[in-house]
Amino acid sequence: MDAYETTIPPDLATDLARTAPEAHPDIIDLHRTWDADPRTALTRKDCQVVGGWGQTTQIAKEQSGALRSFLDGKKRLITTSSFYRHLIDRLITAHPARGPKRRRRITPQERAALERANDRRHLEKLAREEAAKAASA
Repeated sequence: MDAYETTIPPDLATDLARTAPEAHPDIIDLHRTWDADPRTALTRKDCQVVGGWGQTTQIAKEQSGALRSFLDGKKRLITTSSFYRHLIDRLITAHPARGPKRRRRITPQERAALERANDRRHLEKLAREEAAKAASA
């Protein structure tokens, strides 16, 4: 283990507590990327490419306050902190800590029973179709 994993920053610990365990590696990776990113601001295009959304969504996110932006001359820039914060918030909302429980895997016996039931229903359907054909002829 490296020193980063033994001393978790308080904001990262809060984010991890708010989300389900399956999202933890992604949040930790995003936090590491954020720490390593030397930029203070990103262009709209950078945000769109990394975030995976289009121009209309980008502008809507800026107008709603999800992404903080400012004008630098004629170019609109997005603060790096608001961008990474937004990505982490999206992960948290996609994997809430008290979200729905995962479905359990079905057992081989249950799968076999389902296959038998499906086969039986299929045969019943074929019999109904044959009966309908005989009745119409």
